[in-house]
Amino acid sequence: MTHILFITTHNLATNPRLVKEISLAVDNHFKVTVICFQFNNWSFPNNIKLLESFRDVKFVIIPAGRRPLLPWLRSAFLEKFYRKLCSLFSLSIGMRANAISRRNLLIIKALKKVEKPDWVIGHNPGALYATYYAAKQFGCHSGFDVEDYHPGETNHNVVQELTRQLMQQLLPSFDYVSFASAPIRKQCVIADGITPLKYSLLIHNAFPQQEFSAVGPIQHGKMKLVWFSQHISFNRGIEHIISIVAAHADKMELHLYGHVDAIFQEQYFPESEAIVLHGVVTQQHLHHELGAYDIGLALEPGKDLNNELAVSNKMMAYLQSGLFILATDTIGQFSFLKDLSNAGIVIKKDFSNVRERLFDLAEEINQIRSERKKRMESMLPFSWDHASLPLLHEWSREKHRN
Repeated sequence: MTHILFITTHNLATNPRLVKEISLAVDNHFKVTVICFQFNNWSFPNNIKLLESFRDVKFVIIPAGRRPLLPWLRSAFLEKFYRKLCSLFSLSIGMRANAISRRNLLIIKALKKVEKPDWVIGHNPGALYATYYAAKQFGCHSGFDVEDYHPGETNHNVVQELTRQLMQQLLPSFDYVSFASAPIRKQCVIADGITPLKYSLLIHNAFPQQEFSAVGPIQHGKMKLVWFSQHISFNRGIEHIISIVAAHADKMELHLYGHVDAIFQEQYFPESEAIVLHGVVTQQHLHHELGAYDIGLALEPGKDLNNELAVSNKMMAYLQSGLFILATDTIGQFSFLKDLSNAGIVIKKDFSNVRERLFDLAEEINQIRSERKKRMESMLPFSWDHASLPLLHEWSREKHRN
Protein backbone atom coordinates (compact mmCIF):
# COMPACT_ATOMS: atom_id res chain seq x y z
CA MET A 1 0.00 0.00 0.00
CA THR A 2 1.43 3.38 -1.04
CA HIS A 3 2.06 5.59 1.98
CA ILE A 4 1.66 9.40 1.71
CA LEU A 5 2.96 11.83 4.32
CA PHE A 6 1.33 15.28 4.24
CA ILE A 7 3.06 18.18 6.02
CA THR A 8 1.51 21.54 6.90
CA THR A 9 2.14 24.41 9.31
CA HIS A 10 -1.64 24.83 9.71
CA ASN A 11 -4.39 22.69 11.17
CA LEU A 12 -7.07 20.97 9.09
CA ALA A 13 -9.78 23.55 9.78
CA THR A 14 -7.69 26.35 8.26
CA ASN A 15 -6.45 24.33 5.28
CA PRO A 16 -9.41 22.98 3.27
CA ARG A 17 -7.20 22.24 0.28
CA LEU A 18 -5.14 19.83 2.39
CA VAL A 19 -8.33 18.22 3.71
CA LYS A 20 -9.41 17.53 0.13
CA GLU A 21 -6.07 15.87 -0.63
CA ILE A 22 -6.27 13.74 2.51
CA SER A 23 -9.80 12.64 1.56
CA LEU A 24 -8.65 11.86 -1.99
CA ALA A 25 -5.85 9.67 -0.67
CA VAL A 26 -8.05 7.87 1.88
CA ASP A 27 -10.86 7.26 -0.63
CA ASN A 28 -8.36 5.68 -3.01
CA HIS A 29 -6.93 3.36 -0.34
CA PHE A 30 -3.59 5.02 0.29
CA LYS A 31 -2.00 4.85 3.73
CA VAL A 32 -1.93 8.42 5.09
CA THR A 33 0.08 10.20 7.78
CA VAL A 34 -0.28 13.92 8.47
CA ILE A 35 2.02 16.25 10.40
CA CYS A 36 -0.01 19.31 11.38
CA PHE A 37 -0.48 21.85 14.18
CA GLN A 38 -3.10 22.50 16.82
CA PHE A 39 -4.41 26.00 17.59
CA ASN A 40 -6.47 26.83 20.64
CA ASN A 41 -8.59 29.46 18.90
CA TRP A 42 -11.88 29.78 17.00
CA SER A 43 -10.87 26.92 14.65
CA PHE A 44 -10.45 24.33 17.44
CA PRO A 45 -13.99 22.79 17.44
CA ASN A 46 -14.13 22.34 13.66
CA ASN A 47 -10.59 21.00 13.66
CA ILE A 48 -11.50 18.31 16.21
CA LYS A 49 -14.45 17.25 14.02
CA LEU A 50 -12.19 16.96 10.99
CA LEU A 51 -9.57 14.95 12.87
CA GLU A 52 -12.25 12.56 14.11
CA SER A 53 -13.61 12.12 10.59
CA PHE A 54 -10.31 10.60 9.41
CA ARG A 55 -10.23 7.52 11.62
CA ASP A 56 -7.76 5.62 9.40
CA VAL A 57 -5.24 8.48 9.22
CA LYS A 58 -2.28 8.80 11.57
CA PHE A 59 -1.92 12.38 12.80
CA VAL A 60 1.26 13.75 14.35
CA ILE A 61 -0.09 16.89 16.00
CA ILE A 62 2.25 19.66 17.16
CA PRO A 63 1.01 22.31 19.63
CA ALA A 64 1.27 25.76 18.04
CA GLY A 65 1.23 27.58 21.40
CA ARG A 66 3.92 28.10 24.01
CA ARG A 67 3.64 24.66 25.55
CA PRO A 68 5.83 22.72 25.74
CA LEU A 69 7.86 25.83 26.52
CA LEU A 70 11.45 24.88 25.62
CA PRO A 71 10.83 23.78 21.98
CA TRP A 72 8.72 26.89 21.44
CA LEU A 73 11.38 29.19 22.94
CA ARG A 74 14.12 27.63 20.81
CA SER A 75 12.18 27.85 17.56
CA ALA A 76 10.95 31.39 18.27
CA PHE A 77 14.46 32.58 19.13
CA LEU A 78 16.00 31.07 16.00
CA GLU A 79 13.29 32.59 13.80
CA LYS A 80 14.10 36.10 15.06
CA PHE A 81 17.85 35.48 15.12
CA TYR A 82 18.07 34.29 11.51
CA ARG A 83 15.83 37.12 10.29
CA LYS A 84 18.33 39.55 11.76
CA LEU A 85 21.36 37.57 10.60
CA CYS A 86 20.30 37.40 6.94
CA SER A 87 20.93 41.13 6.55
CA LEU A 88 24.60 40.50 7.37
CA PHE A 89 25.34 37.04 5.93
CA SER A 90 24.10 34.64 3.28
CA LEU A 91 22.13 31.95 5.10
CA SER A 92 22.10 28.23 4.44
CA ILE A 93 18.88 26.58 3.26
CA GLY A 94 18.01 25.35 6.73
CA MET A 95 18.65 28.76 8.28
CA ARG A 96 16.40 30.43 5.70
CA ALA A 97 13.67 27.93 6.50
CA ASN A 98 13.92 28.71 10.21
CA ALA A 99 13.77 32.44 9.45
CA ILE A 100 10.61 31.98 7.39
CA SER A 101 8.80 29.95 10.05
CA ARG A 102 9.60 28.85 13.59
CA ARG A 103 7.50 25.75 12.90
CA ASN A 104 10.10 24.34 10.51
CA LEU A 105 12.24 22.92 13.32
CA LEU A 106 9.21 21.48 15.09
CA ILE A 107 8.16 19.64 11.93
CA ILE A 108 11.63 18.20 11.35
CA LYS A 109 11.69 16.92 14.92
CA ALA A 110 8.26 15.34 14.40
CA LEU A 111 9.56 13.32 11.42
CA LYS A 112 11.04 10.88 13.95
CA LYS A 113 7.48 9.72 14.68
CA VAL A 114 6.75 8.84 11.05
CA GLU A 115 7.20 5.54 9.23
CA LYS A 116 8.97 5.71 5.88
CA PRO A 117 6.52 7.07 3.27
CA ASP A 118 6.49 6.61 -0.51
CA TRP A 119 5.43 10.24 -1.01
CA VAL A 120 5.86 13.38 1.10
CA ILE A 121 3.69 16.34 0.12
CA GLY A 122 4.02 19.82 1.61
CA HIS A 123 1.51 22.63 2.11
CA ASN A 124 2.34 26.22 3.15
CA PRO A 125 5.74 27.97 2.92
CA GLY A 126 6.80 27.08 6.47
CA ALA A 127 6.69 23.41 5.43
CA LEU A 128 8.72 23.84 2.23
CA TYR A 129 12.16 22.94 3.58
CA ALA A 130 10.77 20.27 5.92
CA THR A 131 9.14 18.55 2.93
CA TYR A 132 12.42 18.68 0.99
CA TYR A 133 14.31 17.41 4.06
CA ALA A 134 11.84 14.55 4.59
CA ALA A 135 12.11 13.44 0.94
CA LYS A 136 15.90 13.27 1.27
CA GLN A 137 15.77 11.52 4.64
CA PHE A 138 13.27 8.88 3.54
CA GLY A 139 14.45 8.59 -0.07
CA CYS A 140 10.89 9.02 -1.35
CA HIS A 141 8.95 10.97 -3.97
CA SER A 142 7.91 14.53 -3.16
CA GLY A 143 5.33 17.12 -4.10
CA PHE A 144 4.52 20.63 -2.98
CA ASP A 145 1.31 22.62 -3.27
CA VAL A 146 1.61 26.35 -4.05
CA GLU A 147 -1.91 27.30 -3.08
CA ASP A 148 -0.94 30.96 -2.75
CA TYR A 149 1.85 33.10 -4.12
CA HIS A 150 3.79 32.77 -0.90
CA PRO A 151 6.34 35.60 -1.33
CA GLY A 152 3.40 37.93 -1.92
CA GLU A 153 1.47 36.92 1.21
CA THR A 154 3.44 39.18 3.53
CA ASN A 155 4.64 42.76 3.64
CA HIS A 156 7.63 41.67 5.73
CA ASN A 157 10.38 42.33 3.16
CA VAL A 158 12.89 39.93 4.72
CA VAL A 159 10.46 37.00 4.87
CA GLN A 160 9.22 37.84 1.38
CA GLU A 161 12.69 37.62 -0.14
CA LEU A 162 13.73 34.55 1.87
CA THR A 163 10.57 32.74 0.76
CA ARG A 164 11.24 33.59 -2.88
CA GLN A 165 14.83 32.34 -2.57
CA LEU A 166 13.78 29.10 -0.92
CA MET A 167 11.13 28.46 -3.58
CA GLN A 168 13.67 29.14 -6.35
CA GLN A 169 16.11 26.72 -4.78
CA LEU A 170 13.79 23.89 -3.71
CA LEU A 171 10.71 23.71 -5.95
CA PRO A 172 12.66 22.32 -8.96
CA SER A 173 13.70 19.35 -6.79
CA PHE A 174 10.13 18.11 -6.22
CA ASP A 175 8.59 15.43 -8.43
CA TYR A 176 5.63 17.74 -8.95
CA VAL A 177 4.48 21.20 -7.91
CA SER A 178 0.77 22.05 -7.95
CA PHE A 179 -0.54 25.60 -8.36
CA ALA A 180 -3.99 26.95 -7.43
CA SER A 181 -4.22 29.50 -10.26
CA ALA A 182 -2.64 30.16 -13.64
CA PRO A 183 -1.44 33.67 -12.63
CA ILE A 184 0.34 32.23 -9.57
CA ARG A 185 2.11 29.65 -11.72
CA LYS A 186 3.07 32.32 -14.26
CA GLN A 187 4.48 34.57 -11.53
CA CYS A 188 6.56 31.74 -10.07
CA VAL A 189 7.85 30.25 -13.31
CA ILE A 190 8.32 33.34 -15.49
CA ALA A 191 8.69 36.36 -13.19
CA ASP A 192 10.62 34.57 -10.42
CA GLY A 193 12.47 32.17 -12.70
CA ILE A 194 11.54 29.05 -10.72
CA THR A 195 12.50 26.59 -13.43
CA PRO A 196 12.85 23.96 -14.65
CA LEU A 197 10.10 22.24 -12.70
CA LYS A 198 9.96 18.48 -13.19
CA TYR A 199 6.16 18.59 -13.50
CA SER A 200 3.63 21.30 -12.71
CA LEU A 201 -0.11 20.89 -12.17
CA LEU A 202 -2.86 23.51 -12.24
CA ILE A 203 -5.33 22.45 -9.55
CA HIS A 204 -8.03 25.03 -8.87
CA ASN A 205 -9.54 25.39 -5.39
CA ALA A 206 -12.62 23.40 -6.31
CA PHE A 207 -14.66 21.08 -4.08
CA PRO A 208 -16.43 17.72 -4.45
CA GLN A 209 -19.63 18.39 -6.35
CA GLN A 210 -21.74 16.27 -3.98
CA GLU A 211 -21.22 18.90 -1.25
CA PHE A 212 -23.49 21.32 -3.14
CA SER A 213 -27.25 21.15 -3.11
CA ALA A 214 -29.11 20.57 -6.33
CA VAL A 215 -30.83 23.67 -7.68
CA GLY A 216 -34.32 24.03 -6.19
CA PRO A 217 -37.28 26.20 -7.17
CA ILE A 218 -36.52 29.73 -8.33
CA GLN A 219 -36.57 32.01 -5.32
CA HIS A 220 -38.64 35.16 -5.06
CA GLY A 221 -38.21 38.28 -3.01
CA LYS A 222 -35.24 40.54 -2.48
CA MET A 223 -31.73 39.76 -3.68
CA LYS A 224 -29.69 37.57 -1.32
CA LEU A 225 -25.94 38.16 -1.14
CA VAL A 226 -23.48 35.86 0.63
CA TRP A 227 -19.82 36.11 1.70
CA PHE A 228 -17.71 33.81 3.84
CA SER A 229 -14.23 33.76 5.29
CA GLN A 230 -12.38 32.21 8.19
CA HIS A 231 -12.10 35.75 9.59
CA ILE A 232 -14.63 38.55 9.06
CA SER A 233 -12.43 41.55 9.72
CA PHE A 234 -10.79 44.67 8.32
CA ASN A 235 -9.35 45.11 4.81
CA ARG A 236 -11.33 42.25 3.27
CA GLY A 237 -13.67 44.45 1.21
CA ILE A 238 -16.89 43.38 2.90
CA GLU A 239 -17.12 46.69 4.79
CA HIS A 240 -17.94 48.40 1.47
CA ILE A 241 -20.98 46.17 1.03
CA ILE A 242 -22.44 46.22 4.54
CA SER A 243 -23.44 49.88 4.58
CA ILE A 244 -25.07 49.69 1.12
CA VAL A 245 -27.14 46.64 2.03
CA ALA A 246 -28.22 48.10 5.38
CA ALA A 247 -29.37 51.30 3.66
CA HIS A 248 -31.44 49.35 1.09
CA ALA A 249 -32.86 46.50 3.16
CA ASP A 250 -36.01 46.53 1.02
CA LYS A 251 -34.01 45.40 -2.03
CA MET A 252 -31.26 43.14 -0.69
CA GLU A 253 -29.84 41.24 2.28
CA LEU A 254 -26.34 40.06 3.16
CA HIS A 255 -25.47 36.73 4.80
CA LEU A 256 -22.04 36.30 6.40
CA TYR A 257 -20.30 33.11 7.52
CA GLY A 258 -17.16 33.05 9.64
CA HIS A 259 -15.58 34.27 12.85
CA VAL A 260 -16.33 37.99 13.32
CA ASP A 261 -13.69 40.30 14.75
CA ALA A 262 -15.37 42.08 17.67
CA ILE A 263 -13.88 45.51 16.91
CA PHE A 264 -14.80 45.19 13.23
CA GLN A 265 -18.34 44.24 14.15
CA GLU A 266 -18.69 47.19 16.50
CA GLN A 267 -17.35 49.62 13.92
CA TYR A 268 -19.08 48.43 10.74
CA PHE A 269 -22.20 46.44 11.60
CA PRO A 270 -25.37 48.53 11.89
CA GLU A 271 -28.46 47.14 13.58
CA SER A 272 -30.24 45.88 10.50
CA GLU A 273 -32.25 42.77 9.76
CA ALA A 274 -30.66 42.82 6.30
CA ILE A 275 -27.26 41.78 7.75
CA VAL A 276 -27.38 38.17 8.96
CA LEU A 277 -24.48 36.50 10.81
CA HIS A 278 -24.28 32.70 10.69
CA GLY A 279 -21.03 32.21 12.62
CA VAL A 280 -18.45 29.48 12.02
CA VAL A 281 -19.80 26.35 10.32
CA THR A 282 -18.26 23.27 8.74
CA GLN A 283 -17.35 23.31 5.08
CA GLN A 284 -20.09 20.82 4.21
CA HIS A 285 -22.72 22.85 6.07
CA LEU A 286 -21.60 26.05 4.35
CA HIS A 287 -21.70 24.50 0.90
CA HIS A 288 -25.19 23.18 1.51
CA GLU A 289 -26.33 26.61 2.72
CA LEU A 290 -25.00 28.38 -0.37
CA GLY A 291 -27.96 27.00 -2.29
CA ALA A 292 -30.20 29.53 -0.55
CA TYR A 293 -28.50 32.61 -2.06
CA ASP A 294 -28.32 34.48 -5.35
CA ILE A 295 -25.04 36.42 -5.50
CA GLY A 296 -21.64 35.28 -4.24
CA LEU A 297 -19.29 38.10 -3.26
CA ALA A 298 -15.64 37.51 -4.23
CA LEU A 299 -14.20 40.67 -2.71
CA GLU A 300 -10.43 40.60 -2.97
CA PRO A 301 -9.04 44.13 -2.55
CA GLY A 302 -5.65 43.32 -4.11
CA LYS A 303 -3.97 44.12 -0.79
CA ASP A 304 -0.84 42.21 -1.76
CA LEU A 305 0.50 40.34 -4.79
CA ASN A 306 -0.90 37.01 -3.64
CA ASN A 307 -4.34 38.55 -3.21
CA GLU A 308 -4.03 39.93 -6.74
CA LEU A 309 -3.08 36.60 -8.33
CA ALA A 310 -5.22 34.08 -6.44
CA VAL A 311 -8.49 32.44 -7.41
CA SER A 312 -10.03 31.91 -3.99
CA ASN A 313 -11.87 28.87 -2.71
CA LYS A 314 -14.90 31.08 -2.09
CA MET A 315 -15.16 31.90 -5.79
CA MET A 316 -15.04 28.22 -6.68
CA ALA A 317 -17.67 27.38 -4.04
CA TYR A 318 -20.01 30.07 -5.36
CA LEU A 319 -19.59 28.90 -8.93
CA GLN A 320 -20.16 25.24 -8.05
CA SER A 321 -23.37 26.32 -6.25
CA GLY A 322 -24.60 28.06 -9.39
CA LEU A 323 -24.44 31.51 -7.79
CA PHE A 324 -23.81 34.59 -9.88
CA ILE A 325 -20.47 36.21 -8.98
CA LEU A 326 -19.76 39.81 -8.06
CA ALA A 327 -15.96 39.96 -8.01
CA THR A 328 -13.30 42.61 -7.70
CA ASP A 329 -11.10 42.87 -10.78
CA THR A 330 -7.92 41.27 -9.48
CA ILE A 331 -5.75 39.55 -12.07
CA GLY A 332 -6.67 36.07 -10.84
CA GLN A 333 -10.42 36.61 -10.63
CA PHE A 334 -10.72 38.57 -13.87
CA SER A 335 -8.68 36.02 -15.85
CA PHE A 336 -10.79 33.14 -14.50
CA LEU A 337 -14.21 34.77 -14.99
CA LYS A 338 -13.52 36.01 -18.52
CA ASP A 339 -13.41 32.42 -19.75
CA LEU A 340 -16.79 31.56 -18.19
CA SER A 341 -19.93 32.68 -20.00
CA ASN A 342 -22.41 34.67 -17.89
CA ALA A 343 -20.90 33.50 -14.61
CA GLY A 344 -20.48 36.93 -13.05
CA ILE A 345 -19.30 40.51 -13.33
CA VAL A 346 -16.33 42.42 -11.95
CA ILE A 347 -16.15 45.69 -10.05
CA LYS A 348 -13.22 48.00 -9.39
CA LYS A 349 -10.89 47.11 -6.54
CA ASP A 350 -11.47 50.52 -4.99
CA PHE A 351 -15.22 49.68 -4.84
CA SER A 352 -16.08 53.00 -6.50
CA ASN A 353 -18.75 51.37 -8.69
CA VAL A 354 -20.03 48.68 -6.31
CA ARG A 355 -23.28 50.48 -5.42
CA GLU A 356 -24.18 50.89 -9.08
CA ARG A 357 -23.42 47.23 -9.85
CA LEU A 358 -25.46 45.99 -6.87
CA PHE A 359 -28.49 47.92 -8.09
CA ASP A 360 -27.98 46.55 -11.61
CA LEU A 361 -28.01 43.01 -10.20
CA ALA A 362 -31.12 43.70 -8.15
CA GLU A 363 -32.89 44.79 -11.34
CA GLU A 364 -31.80 41.62 -13.15
CA ILE A 365 -32.32 39.17 -10.28
CA ASN A 366 -35.13 37.20 -11.92
CA GLN A 367 -33.00 36.53 -15.01
CA ILE A 368 -30.02 35.61 -12.81
CA ARG A 369 -32.15 33.14 -10.87
CA SER A 370 -33.54 31.56 -14.03
CA GLU A 371 -30.01 30.72 -15.29
CA ARG A 372 -28.73 29.18 -12.09
CA LYS A 373 -29.05 25.55 -13.16
CA LYS A 374 -27.15 26.29 -16.37
CA ARG A 375 -24.34 27.96 -14.41
CA MET A 376 -24.11 25.05 -12.00
CA GLU A 377 -23.92 22.48 -14.80
CA SER A 378 -21.24 24.47 -16.63
CA MET A 379 -18.98 24.16 -13.57
CA LEU A 380 -19.06 20.36 -13.40
CA PRO A 381 -15.73 20.01 -15.29
CA PHE A 382 -14.11 22.25 -12.65
CA SER A 383 -15.21 20.17 -9.65
CA TRP A 384 -12.69 18.50 -7.37
CA ASP A 385 -13.85 15.16 -8.76
CA HIS A 386 -12.22 16.14 -12.08
CA ALA A 387 -9.53 18.56 -10.88
CA SER A 388 -7.99 15.97 -8.56
CA LEU A 389 -7.39 13.31 -11.23
CA PRO A 390 -3.86 14.51 -12.13
CA LEU A 391 -2.90 14.34 -8.43
CA LEU A 392 -4.22 10.82 -8.17
CA HIS A 393 -2.29 9.84 -11.28
CA GLU A 394 0.94 11.18 -9.78
CA TRP A 395 0.48 9.44 -6.45
CA SER A 396 -0.29 6.15 -8.22
CA ARG A 397 2.87 6.10 -10.32
CA GLU A 398 4.53 3.52 -8.10
CA LYS A 399 1.50 1.26 -8.43
CA HIS A 400 1.80 1.43 -12.22
CA ARG A 401 5.52 0.60 -12.07
CA ASN A 402 4.90 -2.39 -9.84
